[in-house]
Amino acid sequence: MQSLSLRKHIMTDIDLRQQENQLQTMRASLLLRLHQAEKTDSDASHSAFTAQSLEIEDAELEHAQKISMKEDVYARQEFELKEMQSIDQALHRIELGIYGVCLECGEKIALRRLQVAPEAPFCLNCQSRLER
Repeated sequence: MQSLSLRKHIMTDIDLRQQENQLQTMRASLLLRLHQAEKTDSDASHSAFTAQSLEIEDAELEHAQKISMKEDVYARQEFELKEMQSIDQALHRIELGIYGVCLECGEKIALRRLQVAPEAPFCLNCQSRLER
C-alpha cells in the first residue's frame, strides 16, 4: 500500500535529473566559495604581520576591522556549510528515491518550490508551520 502512495509522489526522470543537476551545480559553487574563503582567511592572517609596522592607533583600528571581517567570514562559512548539508541531504533523498516528498507530512512537494529551492525537505505548508 505504501508503494502505491509513494508512486504518486515520484517525479518524472527528467524533472529528477534536472533537480539533481541543479543541486550538483549549487554544491560545486558552494565548494568553490568555501575554498576561496579559506584562501582569503589565510591571506588575511599573513597580512597581519605587516600591520605591526603601523602606528599603535592604526594597528588597533585595523585589528578591530580584521576581527569584524573574520566574524563576517565565519558567519558566511557557517551558513554555506549548513547549505551544503541541505544539498547533500537532498542528493541523498534522490538516491533513496524519496526526493520531492515532504519529510513532515509525506505529501508531494510542488515542483515549482523545488525549482526555486531544490534542497527543500518540506512542502510549503509544513515549512511555514515549522518556522512559527
